[in-house]
Amino acid sequence: MERNLEELAEIKKTLSRKLEKLERQIEILRECIQLIDKKLVEKSFTTAEKLIITPTEKAVKKEEKEELGEEIATITFRKSTLAKIYKHKSTIRIIPSKNVKFKITTPPFKIFFINKVLEGMRRKDEQLVETGELMPDEMIQYEVKTKNDIIREIVIRNVKEDRVNSIKGAARWTFTRMYEKYLR
Repeated sequence: MERNLEELAEIKKTLSRKLEKLERQIEILRECIQLIDKKLVEKSFTTAEKLIITPTEKAVKKEEKEELGEEIATITFRKSTLAKIYKHKSTIRIIPSKNVKFKITTPPFKIFFINKVLEGMRRKDEQLVETGELMPDEMIQYEVKTKNDIIREIVIRNVKEDRVNSIKGAARWTFTRMYEKYLR
């Protein structure tokens, strides 16, 4: 009887060690999954520099055929139209006037509009994705279309209604500042 108790105690000790080892492995696997999830969120959305593209003629024609949506704002400065803002469902399109050549390198376009406003909204959405409050495909996404460094169009997708006015205001301020630099 005493021998059976010793064997049972030894089996329990072995099983406890195996259980501890498995629990450590499970913890490591969970940490790996979290790291992979974080990388997937980071890599599935492209930085602004990678989004600056030069569209082909075919792509431009296809985009022109797409529905622009309702014009929700016109950005003007001293009676000059700088850009028009359109909204269709959850997509906003900002199309600069053909009369003014806004370069992508003109401040404060990248520093303020891209890095602070749009990337700021994307980072907030990223946090909501991490907490499960937002699906990854519902995160704000944007694309800056250029030709020879001249901004042709900015397309912002998955815009929540409460962000529309912020984007309009930031675009108005940005394009006005860029136009002032253009006039110099």
